[in-house]
Amino acid sequence: MKQIIAETSLINEFPILTKMPNDLLERLNATAFWRRYELGEQVQNRKESCDGLMKVKSGSLRVFMQSESGKEITLYRLYKNDTCVMSASCLLNNMDVDFLIEAETETIVILLPTTYLRNASDSYPILKDYLNELVQQRFSQLTWVLQQVVFSSMPTRLATYLIEMYVNGGSKNLELTHERIATDLGSAREVISRLLKYFQEEKLVSLSRSHIELLNIDRLKQIK
Repeated sequence: MKQIIAETSLINEFPILTKMPNDLLERLNATAFWRRYELGEQVQNRKESCDGLMKVKSGSLRVFMQSESGKEITLYRLYKNDTCVMSASCLLNNMDVDFLIEAETETIVILLPTTYLRNASDSYPILKDYLNELVQQRFSQLTWVLQQVVFSSMPTRLATYLIEMYVNGGSKNLELTHERIATDLGSAREVISRLLKYFQEEKLVSLSRSHIELLNIDRLKQIK
């Protein structure tokens, strides 16, 4: 992790601040900072679970949960201009979360630290409402993940995952290992490898080392 020089003003990055008084904006400007994370670097762990409100300026972050045995499941990813409110969850009443965040590529973020943001959100209801709205949006996404895990079959989850990676990356050629997919879906690598082999036999995908080419997206969407 490395702190870097700010590239734009806070108002450009967080438009909600245009509704705040100038003295508050000045204090936030004085406490906010930019960080650069390297590939694979931890952004949030269990010991440091409430740094502040974070916005991704470039790169991508993975938000995930990890069991005591080390098994992981990916909850969602954050890309350019996405805001991460879970890194500021201690600002919200009765929020006790245990999410981990890591950089999947070299990533630059802007951070509004909780040390001052806590007092600001208590003093200005419009700011607290903004944070609550961000939480609601993220929990809608988490609910969708939970529904996938509980109610969807693994073939359906895998097909949905491949399509999501295609939509986010804009390419049918995906640089993915079976191990990474298993981690993201909270499954075993052997299960993913077996399903991908079946998808290949059905001419839905083409497999090579650390690479998956999507051949028939329409049919992938139909997998139940």
